[in-house]
Amino acid sequence: MRIVRLEEFTNISSGQGAPQGDSSYSYDEGIPFIKARDLDFLTNGGSIHEVQKVSSEVARDYKLIEFPKESIVFAKSGMSAKKDRVHCLDADSYVVNHLAIIEPNEQEFLSSFLTYYLQYYKPSKLIRDEAYPSIRISDIRKLKIPLPSLEKQKAIVAKLDRAQRLIEIDKAMLAKYDQLIQSVFLDMFGDPVTNPKGWEVTELGNYIEYLADIGSNGANKLVAEKLVMSHTPDYAIMVRTVNFTANDFESNVKYVSKEVFDFFKKSQVFGGEMIMNKIGSAGSFWMMPFLKRPVSLGLNQFMIRYTGINPHFVYHFLSTDFGQKVIKSKIRGVATKSITKSAVRELPIYITPKLLQEEFQKKLKRIEDEINEQQNNLLKTQDLFSSLIQEVFR
Repeated sequence: MRIVRLEEFTNISSGQGAPQGDSSYSYDEGIPFIKARDLDFLTNGGSIHEVQKVSSEVARDYKLIEFPKESIVFAKSGMSAKKDRVHCLDADSYVVNHLAIIEPNEQEFLSSFLTYYLQYYKPSKLIRDEAYPSIRISDIRKLKIPLPSLEKQKAIVAKLDRAQRLIEIDKAMLAKYDQLIQSVFLDMFGDPVTNPKGWEVTELGNYIEYLADIGSNGANKLVAEKLVMSHTPDYAIMVRTVNFTANDFESNVKYVSKEVFDFFKKSQVFGGEMIMNKIGSAGSFWMMPFLKRPVSLGLNQFMIRYTGINPHFVYHFLSTDFGQKVIKSKIRGVATKSITKSAVRELPIYITPKLLQEEFQKKLKRIEDEINEQQNNLLKTQDLFSSLIQEVFR
């Protein structure tokens, strides 16, 4: 089998600057514009047709280059470059400048084979400076890779596709559980859009016992001086958005010392709170798991504790289409989106009997037990895929 430099049989380039302003984008018509954040969505089974699109007029104004279907993309700068998300485009697309694009010569390489190989290789190996993660296009071009025959490539892809399908089946099952939870909620409490059960509505602030962020511990200058984090294991972890989105509180974790943890006592997290982003992906929220170790709240987040209401009921109320719509209505800003404490307190919520909320949590617990079992199955199929890809390319 020949070993070749990637540049010999592919065209390698960078994307382009993103059009500015919400009016430049649409979810209905145009060509998909792939940003770094879309890679998580696409590599987890999301459809490219659900990605934001730009019109031909906007593309012309920004002189965007359209990359063909079957091009391979991965992040080459920023923290996304460390994630090794490699995706083969399902449609012609525009691509942001934080991404590298590889267009294989189809006479030599199957795009699917090269995608799998890059998943195995992990492009983050090419990062030179961990403090400012970036991958040089020149280093990508020099990358040496195996070049088997097209028949051999097809056989490898078929084997890996079978394992990948098992992962997709497990993920689809988990998605159905999410739909089941939503169905149970709507059956018990009704759709908040129409409120068919006639519940009285109040502001969420009437149930908020404690609402804090890292700035609750002092002035900005003092907070900045005291906030010392490290990748080296220490007394407590500082939980961040990346941990919630990946549901991973063990890898890619930032640590703080006991001294730092004690200083930020007003934003210590114990489990069961709702965590909401206040800047960036403003309005995104999660239930804080019980990690059985000291945890400190991360930057750009709110921590919310409730009284007189079941937090799981609040979480699933805000997860409905109605809840998402009202949260979005409270977000301000274009380039940098944000939501304030006052806006969180003003969010509407049903007034429902506590016993009914507790009954919902019991049903939720039974479904979550099944979800945990399905997640274990997913971990096993992911381990199988990982072993198989190592075996194929080693």
